[in-house]
Amino acid sequence: MNLSKAKAFNGFILEAKNAFDRVFNRKVTEEELEQIKATYTVAEIERYKAEFDAELFRNHMEYMDEELLYEYIQMNLKPIRSINFNLKKTEILRNGFEVSYLVGLMKAIEVQSSFVDYLMQTMVSYDEDISKDVIYYSNLSDHLGELSLAYNSVDGLGKLINEVKSMPPRDSRFNFEFLIVECNMLESNTERIKLITARLYEFEQWKIQNEKSLKRQGILLTDYDSILYPNFEKLCHIEIEKLQKLDAIEKSAQATETPEMQSKTTVGLSASDYVWKSSATDLLELAAALYQNKSVERKDEKPLTRKELIGYFEQMFNIEITDIEHKLTKASGRDNNTWFLDNLSQQFRNYVAGKEAKMLKRR
Repeated sequence: MNLSKAKAFNGFILEAKNAFDRVFNRKVTEEELEQIKATYTVAEIERYKAEFDAELFRNHMEYMDEELLYEYIQMNLKPIRSINFNLKKTEILRNGFEVSYLVGLMKAIEVQSSFVDYLMQTMVSYDEDISKDVIYYSNLSDHLGELSLAYNSVDGLGKLINEVKSMPPRDSRFNFEFLIVECNMLESNTERIKLITARLYEFEQWKIQNEKSLKRQGILLTDYDSILYPNFEKLCHIEIEKLQKLDAIEKSAQATETPEMQSKTTVGLSASDYVWKSSATDLLELAAALYQNKSVERKDEKPLTRKELIGYFEQMFNIEITDIEHKLTKASGRDNNTWFLDNLSQQFRNYVAGKEAKMLKRR
């Protein structure tokens, strides 16, 4: 039985996972990073998988024994099945290093791990005729059937492998889960709808740039958008519809508010008796901490946004803070990113110490 392609497939996926960990943890030099990005690509992973499929099918044709093939898969590919990233795509985004590459690589490895898990799933049924449990390798059987169809359709798996080699690399822009993470970082539904709409047009352009259709006996072999990004467009349209509905509900609720109710939410000071003496970044640090801690809520129980809370502080002190996101990003990147809050904490400790000293004097 041929084993080399299965072993090579397993080894490459494990190496790719190790490369992912090194890049995510920034334990690579610039030279090593470029080498990793050139070596562990989505296209290479697909190539190794296609070569394994070819070997699997050849073994199937030679032995016609699904139990033997199952053992062959378990013996050579079980480590792939147990791969676990222990992190979410949002953590890659927050890490802010090689985001597009890592998201694409993570997805590609997860796809292969799920594929191996699928092949190794079995069903056990009790056979009354022989009075014993019988194992059915239904997923493996289905996959062998698909390979058989491909073999008959393209005059051998070699051509199918060549098609996989020519598949364009995955683009993280069209990962719907990642797109939702981007949307959640925006302040309004209008901004989210604009982002999703722009991404849909970019997807149309990508499809035209990578358009390639080869048909054999009426079977479409290469349909890259549906292979790489199934249901991306449908999910985007549903998300836009949801955001538009939410905006309509919000506007309807605002329209039914009485002038008295509206005045409670919009009235403010045109001038302030108080002056903020620290920096705008310090005020943003305070507002962000209060928002994160949910220390402030609206009386009408509507969701309070961070932007709204910052606007309240601007109104209170009659100041305008520009480039809010830039200032917050810069503050979070400082060696001590809670400098102002730490200073406040120290000032309160000084106050407590002073109060205790006064009490001792009185005694």
